[in-house]
Amino acid sequence: MTWMLVVLVVGSQLEGCQAPLKHYTSTWLQRSQTTQRQQAYAHYAKALLAEQRGETEEAIAQFQRALQLDAQSPALHMRLASLYLRDNQPTPALEQLELALTLDPQHIPSRTLLALLHTSQGQLPQAIAQYEAILAGAPEAEVALNALADLYVLSGRLEDASQIYQRLIVLEPDSAIHHFNAGILASRLERFAEAIQHLQQVVALTPNSVEAHLALGLIYELQGELSPALEQFQAAADLDPLNPKVYHQLGRIYAEQERINDAVRQYRLILELDPADANAVLALARLYLKSDSLDEADRLLRAALPRLGEQVEIWIALGLVAQERGQREEAVAIFRQAVERHPENAHAHFYLGAMLDQAGQRPAARTVLRKTIALDPKHADALNYLGYMNAEEGVELEEAVTLIQRALEIDPQNGAYVDSLGWAYFRLGRVPEAIVELKRAATLIEDPVVFDHLGEVYAAGGRIEEAQQAWERSLRLNAEQPKVRQKLDALLRVPTTATP
Repeated sequence: MTWMLVVLVVGSQLEGCQAPLKHYTSTWLQRSQTTQRQQAYAHYAKALLAEQRGETEEAIAQFQRALQLDAQSPALHMRLASLYLRDNQPTPALEQLELALTLDPQHIPSRTLLALLHTSQGQLPQAIAQYEAILAGAPEAEVALNALADLYVLSGRLEDASQIYQRLIVLEPDSAIHHFNAGILASRLERFAEAIQHLQQVVALTPNSVEAHLALGLIYELQGELSPALEQFQAAADLDPLNPKVYHQLGRIYAEQERINDAVRQYRLILELDPADANAVLALARLYLKSDSLDEADRLLRAALPRLGEQVEIWIALGLVAQERGQREEAVAIFRQAVERHPENAHAHFYLGAMLDQAGQRPAARTVLRKTIALDPKHADALNYLGYMNAEEGVELEEAVTLIQRALEIDPQNGAYVDSLGWAYFRLGRVPEAIVELKRAATLIEDPVVFDHLGEVYAAGGRIEEAQQAWERSLRLNAEQPKVRQKLDALLRVPTTATP
């Protein structure tokens, strides 16, 4: 009994001591956690100092120690990930960001950094998914909206990007940048009225923005509205009179309006600002050629040779000027120089081949044109030229058809190529096919050669009335064709008086 009583008493005393024991245990745990957090914060602070000093390795070590003490902090995981990225360690960075998002799926800094990591590695769909996840929880997060719009553009999702900019404009209706980007996107989507509306808003918000006036001018030009385009380009020139880009736009518009003198003045202004602007030299040379100012073009290009002689386009333009002046040997010599200086340039070879043909050196021309096609198998002009040359000579006619068909695969609506194909068929004796192609060529281009060919084919098929109509049409387009006149007179059995 005594023993049992003692046990009962002791048991009763132990039972009564349990409550304060639990209290002490809980207090100790809280103190321990507080101490751990304080230690974690100390390592965090050391990491920040090391990061500021550029000691990346030490900063990483301090963040790792902080995480050993406070592994539930998504912010610590994110900061460590950013250091890994700075140290070019994407794999551990990805691991830390995934841990951070496991702890807090709505941790926007971690998702943003993860999106940037995917973007840097070219993983655009994964980056897009991260920004979309951010916006699902925070639909007005402007950083994510801007980044997502850029990624949609890079991914070719222009309509999605356009919708993002509409959301941004709702958030910031007076943002010139948002309206500018929305306008450019609308123009790429061929919604020109919408593009003009946005860009007009940009001009209203930032009237001194040269880029806004240029962009709006380009949209007007795409719409064929040359007068308002000219107004915008002139406004840009008034704002920035030393900007060659503005004068390029003005020169192009004036040229489209056939205001040759005004266009010439713009390109001369460019060359005063930058004598080495090859595009201005070439544009001005084209204007001189168009206005038959061949001496001016020749002087311009020869003066540019010391500065721009290594650019093949300058040599080609100079050769074309010589060709227009009737200086065939000089043109051949210039194109040869272009080929010697640029042996891998297909265009230089093409112009040399064409000039050799015009100079009566067809074997040499054929060799150079084959070289052109070897350098660029998709050089449509060379394919057509060589095919037509063979058709004219009546040699290698099957190859001629193949060459011209290859040219048409590249440019199916080119009337000159269609004419070449019809003529090659005719030379092969495939008259019905020739008629089909030549009639199609006549719908694509208004050219006396096409109707001359059509007359030949109709005459060969005994379709006298149609041949007569075709040759008469050819002569209406160019009366100075003695050979066509002779063929028409012979068809009508009228003695010819034309000089062969």
